[in-house]
Amino acid sequence: MIFTPKILPHEPFLKAWIHKQVELLSRQLLHAGIDIRPAALDFQAIYVIEHNDETVHCSPEQAYATLQFFQALHEREQRDGRAAQDEPRATTQIGASIDR
Repeated sequence: MIFTPKILPHEPFLKAWIHKQVELLSRQLLHAGIDIRPAALDFQAIYVIEHNDETVHCSPEQAYATLQFFQALHEREQRDGRAAQDEPRATTQIGASIDR
């Protein structure tokens, strides 16, 4: 039988790390229209995330995962946007651009 204590010795450090990561990610994603702020609900730390007129209340762990998802999504949108701009333009004749 494996015994796992309810509180691991490193848990306070993990919580502090998660809070710091959420803080860093929230600053990075401000330009993407994502607003996140800490709050307290029944003496528990939560985060309020607002994006596209939707509001979500979540735990620090869920906030971290959500922000990681938004960051990956934002990076993909940027990459796809750049790729679309870099594609060669369609031509009607060899070497002649459509939008003359």
